[in-house]
Amino acid sequence: QQQQQQMGGGSRSGSNSSMQTAAAAAAAAGERRTQAVAASTDKFASLCRELQDAFAESETLAARLDAQRDQDYQSKLAHLEQVRNDNEQHISQLRQTLDEERKKFEEEKALMKGMFETQKQKVKLDIGGTRFSTSRTTLLSVPGSIFHSMLSGDYEMQADEEDGSYFLDRDGRQFHHILNYLRSPQDFVPPEDLQTRRDLLKECEFFKVDMRQVLFPNPPPTISHPPSEFSYGTGNAIEPGDARNASATGSINNTNANEASGSGGSKNGGAGAASQQQQQQQ
Repeated sequence: QQQQQQMGGGSRSGSNSSMQTAAAAAAAAGERRTQAVAASTDKFASLCRELQDAFAESETLAARLDAQRDQDYQSKLAHLEQVRNDNEQHISQLRQTLDEERKKFEEEKALMKGMFETQKQKVKLDIGGTRFSTSRTTLLSVPGSIFHSMLSGDYEMQADEEDGSYFLDRDGRQFHHILNYLRSPQDFVPPEDLQTRRDLLKECEFFKVDMRQVLFPNPPPTISHPPSEFSYGTGNAIEPGDARNASATGSINNTNANEASGSGGSKNGGAGAASQQQQQQQ
C-alpha cells in the first residue's frame, strides 16, 4: 500500500508537472500570438499610412497634372484664337483687295465699253469751217437741243459725202465751249472774257443748250435783241418798241457795267456796247 501510495503520489506530481509545462507552453504560445498580432497590426497600420501618403501624393500629382493640362489647354486655345484672328484678318484684307480689284476691273470695263460705244457713235461736225469730232451720247446729253432734231432722223440733214461730217454755219470759235459743257457740265469753266461769254450765249440760244446760269450766274442778263426762246432775268424777252424797253435797257447797262468791272481789259468795250445799244433802242 505504501508503495502504491508512493507510486500514486509520483503520478500526480508528474501530472501536475505536465500540466504546468503545458500551461507554460500555452502561455508562451499566446504571448507569441499576441506579439504576432501586435506586429501584424503595426505593419497594417504602417501600410495604411503608406497607402494614405501615396493616395495624397497621387491626389496632389493629379491636381498638378490637371492644372498643367488646363494651362496648356488655355495656352493652346489662345494660340489657336490668335491664329484664327490672324487668318480672318488676312482673309478680310484679301477680300478687300479682291473687291478693289474687281471694282477697278468693272470701272475699266465700263470705261472701255464706253469708249467702244463712243467709237461706234462717232459724229463729225463742221461748225463754220472748224471741224469737231464727238459722240452721239455727248450731243444728245441735253434734251431738246438742236442735236436731238439733227440726229433723230425726222429731218433730212445729209452728212458730207467725203468725210461724213454735218455742216452748221455757226461760230466755230465758240462751239468748243458748248462741246466741253456737253461732255462734262459739272467741270465746265466758263471763259473769263465778258464779250466771249455774250457771244457764247448767242450760240447757246441757237443750239438750244441752256448755259445761262453757268455764264451769268449772278444775276443772268435780260437780252432784248435778238428775241430768244430762253427767258432771262424777268422771264420775258423784250421786243423793240416795247414800253418797257427803256427800263430794261437800263437794267442791261447796269448789269453789263458791273460785269465789265470784274473782267479786266474788256470792261470799257462792254459798257460802251451797252450804251450804244441803249441809244439805238431810244
